[in-house]
Amino acid sequence: MNETREAVSVTAVTVASIDSCSPASRVAERSRFSAIIGRRRLGLPRPAGMGGIWRGFTLVELLIVIAIIALLTSLLLPSLTQVRERAKRVLCSHNLRQISLAMGLYVNAYYDETYHPCAQDPVSSDPAAKNSYEATSYAYSMSFYHSPEQIDTISSVSATYENPLPSVAQTASSVRRPFAKIFIGEWTSNHNAVEQGKGWWCWVGTRNFLFADGRTGFLKAIEIRPARDEFPDANLT
Repeated sequence: MNETREAVSVTAVTVASIDSCSPASRVAERSRFSAIIGRRRLGLPRPAGMGGIWRGFTLVELLIVIAIIALLTSLLLPSLTQVRERAKRVLCSHNLRQISLAMGLYVNAYYDETYHPCAQDPVSSDPAAKNSYEATSYAYSMSFYHSPEQIDTISSVSATYENPLPSVAQTASSVRRPFAKIFIGEWTSNHNAVEQGKGWWCWVGTRNFLFADGRTGFLKAIEIRPARDEFPDANLT
């Protein structure tokens, strides 16, 4: 009852102070006063701009918000990881397409016979080459700089390096099925980590490959036809 009387007295004083103002100020003050009375009837606190204080978060509300954020993060994090890995895979595929473009320019510009670039095995005699380069680079199929007869004499991984054969440049027209012939590819399974991977000399992992017709593909090792050394080795197919 005392609170009601106090509210009535405060209202009377406020109305009296409003009546003593100028006409323009009187309209603004009456609107402000009406807003305060309306919020009081609804049981709401007065806004900070009108002399009141906004009610802050309670501990329970804060914990609920934190729990919701943590739940959303746990749901979105795997998706973000997959998107990031897919972006890396697309980037590698793009790199292979750029290499294909460079190879095409080489074939069309340097020789009338349209020979593919010719390398010499072993590619490097540096003992550190295996750890420094082969683990991170793209591999160029040696069947593009060796004749089919030479490839037929190689039936083991060790023969690739222990008994290097002289290079014989191959023409682009000599590839019977360009759509199925691996030209260049990732040596390691960069997008699907495997333990003790051995590049093209094992049946685990997934890699980006560039085919002789210019297209790229993301293939599992088990999807590739076995070569002469019984591995998915594009060097010996």
